[in-house]
Amino acid sequence: MESKSMLLSSVGGLFGALNVKVFDKGNLSQNITMKNQITNQGRAAVLHHLWPWNDTTPINPLTYQFWSFAAGTNNTPPTASDTPASVFIAWRSRLVNVDDINVYTVEPNDYRIRVTKTVPLDAAIGMVLREAALFTRGDNDDPALATGVSLYARQIHPAIEKSATMTVVYSWQFGMIIQG
Repeated sequence: MESKSMLLSSVGGLFGALNVKVFDKGNLSQNITMKNQITNQGRAAVLHHLWPWNDTTPINPLTYQFWSFAAGTNNTPPTASDTPASVFIAWRSRLVNVDDINVYTVEPNDYRIRVTKTVPLDAAIGMVLREAALFTRGDNDDPALATGVSLYARQIHPAIEKSATMTVVYSWQFGMIIQG
């Protein structure tokens, strides 16, 4: 039987980094990069892809995929135990095409997914954006109607008072180090 330390050292590590770029009248006005908090629900979503251990009925294979992104107003620091209720949503959008999400390799054992979403000029006007969140699909393609949604990751960032002349581009990298 393997010791606990052996098991921990043989498991790939999940990580994330968030970059936020604010463009005002088309000009870059802020560029922020920080580490990310992957939640316990996010860790469970990864494991569910390998084996749906606590589901009593067959599930849609899309249930635990990255599905929607939200910018919000909560500035409480993220924790691993955060849930969808932790996010105060100001704007939310489904991830719909290859421009929103792509997979790439940095090094032979470093695999990453990049999620990119832009809060457009006409959205969240007058709101003070302070957080980013990534959700799984749940039971419906429409994020506003879905139940069973998990919060994969959440991160706060410096306040951005969103105006009608601004776009905010969130670029989130998630990865897993596979030890060889």
